[in-house]
Amino acid sequence: MELHLALRKIIETDGAGIINDVRLINILSDFKAYDNYPSSRYVLRIMIGEGYMQKLYSIGKWNNLSESLQNKFSVITGFEIEIVEIVFQSIAFGLGWINKISPTHSKRYNSNISHNKSCLSQQEWDHLTYEQRVDYYNTNTIWNNNSQDYGVSIDNFTFDFYSQGSDNENDNMLSHALQYRFVIKGELTQPFKIKALFYGKGNKVKEIRELESFHCKNYSGYKIVDSSIWVTFHWMQISRIEIFTEPYTPSDWELMTYKERVDYYNNITKWLFDPKSYGISIEGFTFDFYSNGDDDDDTNYISHALSYKYIIKGKLKRPLTLKAIFYDKENHIKEVEELQSYTVSDILDYMVVDSNVGVTFHWQQIGKIEIIDK
Repeated sequence: MELHLALRKIIETDGAGIINDVRLINILSDFKAYDNYPSSRYVLRIMIGEGYMQKLYSIGKWNNLSESLQNKFSVITGFEIEIVEIVFQSIAFGLGWINKISPTHSKRYNSNISHNKSCLSQQEWDHLTYEQRVDYYNTNTIWNNNSQDYGVSIDNFTFDFYSQGSDNENDNMLSHALQYRFVIKGELTQPFKIKALFYGKGNKVKEIRELESFHCKNYSGYKIVDSSIWVTFHWMQISRIEIFTEPYTPSDWELMTYKERVDYYNNITKWLFDPKSYGISIEGFTFDFYSNGDDDDDTNYISHALSYKYIIKGKLKRPLTLKAIFYDKENHIKEVEELQSYTVSDILDYMVVDSNVGVTFHWQQIGKIEIIDK
């Protein structure tokens, strides 16, 4: 459903006060209201969190004051005026102030943004020490810290970038990473996520990433976080970073312990051949999944891996190729991966196997696994 129509329906059901409630963000997601303009979700989040939604509501109608607030929001936050107009007018439509959405797509406001920080040039970047680069990004990071809303405090937040590719902004290999560190403490009252908006040249949002999520099963009063995520951009392509928090409802999967997840996958794994027909036995086979990306089944980064362990005994009679077929929850084949391949001379009597293979799916997307010998 389009954003303005979804807002009208939600306000009719829950009343106008819902526009100042952070629950609105997730309710609109249920309506798929962000499909046409994904960044509208983050415009709304900042409007609610920074008080712009209340200011707009207090005006009481769509007029010059409303448009002035809309333009001010675009200038201060750096969001393009096109998307800001759509969001502000969608809210006005939802409240019954206007009967149609008519964004002007004006460019004049973006041209007057005087506070924007430009990305560093290659020459400027090359002359910075590693410490200066880290300081640059920490200085240009805006931390909208409302962690107290969830009963906790977050302190000593720092960023650190590193790359496994060339030190060149034109290197588009997925080889750059963002490392972050912070301390969280206190009694958690509500699950929440920490996300980051990365702005590029022209102060446009380049990427939005989830950093961490906290709920009752992964947090117990104090935690030192030292983690990293792979990113698709180079250090020099980022002009500023905004860190923010938002509430969410953990999935059943998230509330499972690590052992419960591993047990789940071992239970849905079926062997479609008998190793004894090859003159061997395979014992203690276990799967173990891990990820360098978000713990989110919508994540498309190739950062998930399948680890497997087993013991193989006996003398192999003929060559063996061990493969795994991964099915989704609808029983469609999602991926086929070769685990190991053996010749007759490879296995003499006893072998312990502990290996892994990169996969493109997330743990939550798999409903069945079959082990085959083809």
